[in-house]
Amino acid sequence: GGSAADDGRLLSDLLQGGARQSAVLASRLASMRMLNDMWASGKIREALAQLQRLDDLALAADIVRSGALKDTRLDLECATNLLSTLRALLDSSFEDYQRASVAATSQLSHTFGPLIRSTRSVSPDQLGVNLSAEARVKRCDAAYAQFAALAPRLQQLAEGRSPLGRPAADLLAQLKGQLDLR
Repeated sequence: GGSAADDGRLLSDLLQGGARQSAVLASRLASMRMLNDMWASGKIREALAQLQRLDDLALAADIVRSGALKDTRLDLECATNLLSTLRALLDSSFEDYQRASVAATSQLSHTFGPLIRSTRSVSPDQLGVNLSAEARVKRCDAAYAQFAALAPRLQQLAEGRSPLGRPAADLLAQLKGQLDLR
């Protein structure tokens, strides 16, 4: 057995670690409440921008898993901004984060894929002078680029021995079909 001093140091270390964990959880809860309040008041774009600024993958994974992306108030610009966070989750070494990213990316692809594909298929000559159509094409091109940036990591997961191999391959096929991703 150890000495009483060793036992005291061990107990002190455990209590100190618990205090740190409590502080982390309290901070995450405060951030989650702030994001929830923003989302509930319709400030979706601001909430997603704040999520990126917080740069907390655990919090991002929690938000993504919460089902918030099924919210019909999400627009293409919001989706494009969210895709960079989903890329960070996909690049994580944590399977749970990767799984959340794959599910959310699939949801965004189903929601916005047809719009992106059809908009990008229109020849610029067909638009004429139409500023709103040109702006929509730029937003669709930006979203397409964000989806395309996920493809190499999805391919890597699909070829690996990860339990995410099949879901990653399915998502890659979905992106290729819905977005005409190459």
